[in-house]
Amino acid sequence: MTYTGPFNGGDESCHVIEYYSDIGNINTSIEWDCVYVDKTPPVTNKVYGEPYFAENGTEWINLSTEITLSAEDPLPHPSGVDETYYRVALVDDENCWYDDACQNITGSGEWDTYTGKFTIPEESCHLIEYYSVDNVNKTEEYNKQCVFIDNSTPDAIKTVMEPKTYCDNSTGDCEWEWKITTMTPIQLTCNDTGPHPVDHTRVHWRTWWDYTANWSEWQDAEEGTQILMTEECLHQLEFYCTDALGHESEHDIEWIKVEGTTFNITLNKKWNLISVPFVMLKDSIAEVFKDIEDMIDSVWTYDSQTGNWSVYTPGPAPDTLSEMVPGQGYWVYGENSTILTIGGSLFSPVMTPPSKAIVAGWNLIGYWGTEGLLSYEGPLGNGKTAACELYSLGSDVWDKPFASLLTYWEPDNPYPWISLALESGMDPGAGYWVLAMVDGIFAPPTTC
Repeated sequence: MTYTGPFNGGDESCHVIEYYSDIGNINTSIEWDCVYVDKTPPVTNKVYGEPYFAENGTEWINLSTEITLSAEDPLPHPSGVDETYYRVALVDDENCWYDDACQNITGSGEWDTYTGKFTIPEESCHLIEYYSVDNVNKTEEYNKQCVFIDNSTPDAIKTVMEPKTYCDNSTGDCEWEWKITTMTPIQLTCNDTGPHPVDHTRVHWRTWWDYTANWSEWQDAEEGTQILMTEECLHQLEFYCTDALGHESEHDIEWIKVEGTTFNITLNKKWNLISVPFVMLKDSIAEVFKDIEDMIDSVWTYDSQTGNWSVYTPGPAPDTLSEMVPGQGYWVYGENSTILTIGGSLFSPVMTPPSKAIVAGWNLIGYWGTEGLLSYEGPLGNGKTAACELYSLGSDVWDKPFASLLTYWEPDNPYPWISLALESGMDPGAGYWVLAMVDGIFAPPTTC
């Protein structure tokens, strides 16, 4: 062929090019060269370092995650990679959630020459574009990848459920911040924050006991959990959260005093005759009923020594009843049926079991002790016998100086009054009217 200008090398493969010149009808010797024709552009791969998380095609990294680009010029006759280029742009969130959307957008700004691992210095959704050029100027089509950058730590949220009481230790007067029972749930949860949280949090916790002065092993659970502290002593609870990228929240550490147990009292619509079976964590009647105050109308009790009634009503009313104590009976008028949850201890180290003066006539009393029960669901006779519970009212178990013992259960209307004999079982959580023939002392029994 007569050379008339530049020509291409033909198909991709190895080619021999022969050529000579005709000068004044004198042919020069034939020269030849062997060349490879490379028509295949390079291929660039992107790899995220740690931390990294992916779910359903959506990917997350953080500000410290290193991004590596590696390119190769593929067979059959690679000329080699000359340069790799990339650029990063902030884009709308939808492009990170849906991969097709990411492929249909284009970034802006100058291209950077890739010289080594790089990071993305801001949160939110970003478009990463990259390509390579080989040594014969074959250029790869742009690669596109959208990724969320999340560098925010989750919030650790601890919720101490009922029953509980709180002591503000800002003045240093409290040994503990929370006092709870062995049945008080503590809810440990996490809230992953930031513009585009990776979520998938885990809670981590451990406890310290004053009687061992040792920390337990760390425990963890996905998303959240409820825990109980079953040892009656002073504890520390340490708790924190992590998300799927390993971001760690601040550690929450508080002192918690565990004392006593939880007891549930069934309240029916209309009238209920109840009592509290132990020294409570908090005896303020407003605190006792605060979680169900919209379910009750009033609480009443009777002082047989003065012959006076006292009343508590939720809201701004001129109340004359301010606390609930064991050994005393209470009438509760319910707007609707509900459950009253209380917490306390039978043997508080700073209190002795209460006693109550009984006068000749009608007295409103309660039942001391839980007998290992967790609730009162009506007069079922699950506690001690009347002869035992009222032992302090007489010197002989068979010679009690009371003439009548009554309790009340609204669901049994029109016959809600229940009369008990000496051998009848009483119930933790129930209240009673006792008609005594002489003055006496009602105290927790110790001999039966």
